[in-house]
Amino acid sequence: MSTTVRNKVATDLTDDITAISLHDGSPGVAGTDNEISGNGYARLAPSFSAPSDGVTNLSAPLEFDGPANQQVTHYGVWAGATFLYSRLTNPSPANFNSDGRLNLNTVPVNVGSS
Repeated sequence: MSTTVRNKVATDLTDDITAISLHDGSPGVAGTDNEISGNGYARLAPSFSAPSDGVTNLSAPLEFDGPANQQVTHYGVWAGATFLYSRLTNPSPANFNSDGRLNLNTVPVNVGSS
């Protein structure tokens, strides 16, 4: 795949992503297992930078509210009500701070070459 095609696919994928969820264990096949709850937690809508060589990432960190000191191991990626996939947080685990804040800095999308 050419770089132009990989960048187009990455853009199309990120245009479909409407929300990121946080989980303290595997989200499971449907994406709803182990989702964080409490203290104002809600899924957040991401924005992504322009892709380069088929790779893009968040254009700004996602700032989640949630339970103080709660451990987070996975994030889930959503297109509306459809669960797309999950990945381990980086670092894994990540933790809400004592004020119930967690910044998720990376949600990479990589359309590799073939």
